[in-house]
Amino acid sequence: MSTSRGTEPLCVRSVRAGCKHRAEAWAWRESSPRDMKIRHAAMDSLEFFTQEELVDLLHSRKTELSCLTKPRRLLNQLRDADVISEDQHTKVLRAKGLEGREQALYQLLHWLEAEIPHKIKVFWGCIFQEHIMQHYPPLRLLKNSILDGTYTRQKKLEKDEEMEEGKEKKEGKKQGQKEGRKNNKITHEKQGQSEESEEKDKPGPSTQPTPRKKKRPPKPIYGTPLNKKGKGSPEAIWNWPLYKSQLPVTCGDKQGTLYRDKLAKGERCVLAEGRWFSPRQFEEFGGKSSSKNWKLSIRCNKETLHRLIQVRER
Repeated sequence: MSTSRGTEPLCVRSVRAGCKHRAEAWAWRESSPRDMKIRHAAMDSLEFFTQEELVDLLHSRKTELSCLTKPRRLLNQLRDADVISEDQHTKVLRAKGLEGREQALYQLLHWLEAEIPHKIKVFWGCIFQEHIMQHYPPLRLLKNSILDGTYTRQKKLEKDEEMEEGKEKKEGKKQGQKEGRKNNKITHEKQGQSEESEEKDKPGPSTQPTPRKKKRPPKPIYGTPLNKKGKGSPEAIWNWPLYKSQLPVTCGDKQGTLYRDKLAKGERCVLAEGRWFSPRQFEEFGGKSSSKNWKLSIRCNKETLHRLIQVRER
């Protein structure tokens, strides 16, 4: 005789309920490995990163990790996994103050990066343990940035920016070298023009016989010109035909030749020991810079240039 489900005895309904719970339990047990895979997907994803990439991840996140408050649980996990020693564990926890603890933890992470890169996967495995991420929410955010590709894109962007900067620097260096070569060329051209101009400005041969060496100015004659006005007078010196273009001059123990046309133009007009000097420079060359009056310091046949210039202006 068939009965409706609502009129079933209590014992029958209990048996049915028990079977249902057992079926659900068996279904959970069968599906739990897959659930475990899903829960550990983050850990499995570390397998796609090389050791170098994981070390680089630690390098870029050391400061962030060192700022974790109350790091005892994380340190316990690292010690239990033999990533750090008992002494290192104790040293960080005994650091005084918040800043002291942050500094100690940062030094520990720096040591991990430099000294034991072969344990880097074990380190990140400890960091991404579920109970660790529950206690430290920033670690979950870090894990999510790795899983969704944010971290990878960021590193690629930074790498592209570095490559772009390097390219710009290289191009700037090439441009600088090009500009330098251009400037050197212009400078050489100007120097060549200046040398040509100096060659043109050199005085021609005087009435006195000159040595056969090419284009060297005649040596000054330190004689005393004579005329009707008397021996060695300023008028005789200034108007003597030989001295119309050049004057033999002295300053201290230095001797030179003063070219009158260059003096009138305000150019370097004194040639001494193969070098051109302005009157003030020749005064310094002769050791008379303290007088600060080259017209009195420079002399021609014992007459100062000051007196000779006065004769000319009469």
